[in-house]
Amino acid sequence: MTVELCVPDETAAIEALHNVELLPVASLCPADSPRPNGISHRQAEVLAKSKGELPAILVQRGTMRVVDGMRRVRAALLGGCDSITANP
Repeated sequence: MTVELCVPDETAAIEALHNVELLPVASLCPADSPRPNGISHRQAEVLAKSKGELPAILVQRGTMRVVDGMRRVRAALLGGCDSITANP
């Protein structure tokens, strides 16, 4: 995830390059973390500040539940993005 992913004009290019969809973060249903301490908010902050593109999250299409990538979702929100790349 980078700030550029928030730019709607690049949506088609992102989908074509990565075979992913750009989904609204608000449409996602958070999942429980398998980690004993839950989501690391500190790590989400580090991800939000990263310069590189992060891998797409994994979403179960029928329920929009995040299967993998809750820290990346949190990072997107911290970075001011209202969309995130996902493999539904």
